[in-house]
Amino acid sequence: MNAGLHGKSGLNPHTLVILWKACLRPVLTYGLNIISLTQKVLQIAENFQIKMLKQLLGLPNNTPATAIYILTGLPPIEAVVDRDTLTMLGNIARNPATVEHELLQRHLALGSKSWFNNAKRILAKYGLASIFEILKNTPSKSSWKNTVDKAVNKYWENQIELVATTYPSLRYMSIHPIKLGSPHMAVSSVSPSVMDVRKATTKLRLITGTYSLQSNRATFNQFSNSNCIMCAQEPETRLHFLCMCPAMAQHRDICLKDLKAQVLLAIGLDIDKLTPEKRLSLILDPKEFAITEQLELGPLHSVVESSTRNYCYKMHCERRSKMETFPANTKINRKRKTK
Repeated sequence: MNAGLHGKSGLNPHTLVILWKACLRPVLTYGLNIISLTQKVLQIAENFQIKMLKQLLGLPNNTPATAIYILTGLPPIEAVVDRDTLTMLGNIARNPATVEHELLQRHLALGSKSWFNNAKRILAKYGLASIFEILKNTPSKSSWKNTVDKAVNKYWENQIELVATTYPSLRYMSIHPIKLGSPHMAVSSVSPSVMDVRKATTKLRLITGTYSLQSNRATFNQFSNSNCIMCAQEPETRLHFLCMCPAMAQHRDICLKDLKAQVLLAIGLDIDKLTPEKRLSLILDPKEFAITEQLELGPLHSVVESSTRNYCYKMHCERRSKMETFPANTKINRKRKTK
């Protein structure tokens, strides 16, 4: 994808999510609600959506799909197709003088396999009224739309939350509760400036556990050492990198000044009194930290989020600067500079 559409040189993530939802997803799902799709076809469409959203957010391919749903607030393609199918069923039920309504009556009487059978399966899937009940007491357009939206969102929110709990990399991300239609604060609070978009990309990789640290490399490469290259004392995890590395201590104290002030103003909490684990939780996702500690961030949530984003980016820049001084990385850094 060209510059301007994704990653560190593109629009802010929230705008990109809105553009995907309003302009691109309708093209992808156009006409899918009038045919009975197999799970294989739905998966192809879903894989495409996830691939595009990862590019729009500047996230690597190994990012869990569940994390994409939570960050963007968008449901899977299957949910969109199911919602459109049920909306169409409601339209048919409300118009008894149409050919489609006659077909509905005929297929229900014969019990043949058809689009209406697929609609019956979808109704049962979301715990909605049967076709016969809908025909007997046909709801209004707005009432049916609200009922369908609530049922579909509730079903997929539960599914996403259930899967998210199985990923250790997402343990610092707020997944209780998930609300489809509302993007995560790490996405919605990003300003239009190019610099803030770059900061957001770094923060999103850290919160999803896809930021390239030594512990990540060692997981996929048996010849890599998981220990931090800068201090060589402990495995380089997110906790070590952002809160504990002695080689970054001086820079870390400088970067924490603004964050300390904003957290103290928002919730009256002194960061210095937190354990490293709780401090990491606050840095990666203030909402999850507030829920765990039973605190209220209030209207200053976006300000705290912005401060944590600045902190993560400053630590990222310092780490990259220090890594360039190590002989083992000289060849890699030379390649970066020539690009």
